Amino acid sequence: MKIVLIGMMGSGKSTIGKRLASMIDANFLDMDEMIEQREGKAITKIFEERGEAYFRALEHLVAKELEHKSNVVIATGGGVVINKDTMAALQHNSQIVYLHIPITSIVNRLKGDRTRPLLQNTALEEKLTQVFAERKDLYASYADLVLNVDDKSIESLVRELVDKCKML
Repeated sequence: MKIVLIGMMGSGKSTIGKRLASMIDANFLDMDEMIEQREGKAITKIFEERGEAYFRALEHLVAKELEHKSNVVIATGGGVVINKDTMAALQHNSQIVYLHIPITSIVNRLKGDRTRPLLQNTALEEKLTQVFAERKDLYASYADLVLNVDDKSIESLVRELVDKCKML
């Protein structure tokens, strides 16, 4: 089984992914962490020094490496859905789970977070609203399952996810 978590930044992909992997005895892989390890620097530095296109190319390479993995839960970056070839690699023998959360909740979660490249030097709510508008249809189109994560505990979300993934 391979479960791939997609959704906006701040939706809980890494937190939920780690707990889910532990519960189902799978390996947890975070694509952003893999890229940071490969490059030896933070995502914000990669964006700053090389730009978004370079980062998306790295993201695609990691997705291709993960294409044939099994027994894993993968947390993606929020923008992974932008590249259809990256998503095609991730979709291979996978269940794609979209962690949906309202923009207002994301704004509350990300206030003061300076680690997100797309939120640097910008009005947070305005930028998140714009990014979500650009990506919401993509998230929905790739999802085998949509999980509303707002106002739920991590434990209840993981239990719900386990139950629903068994049905897919």
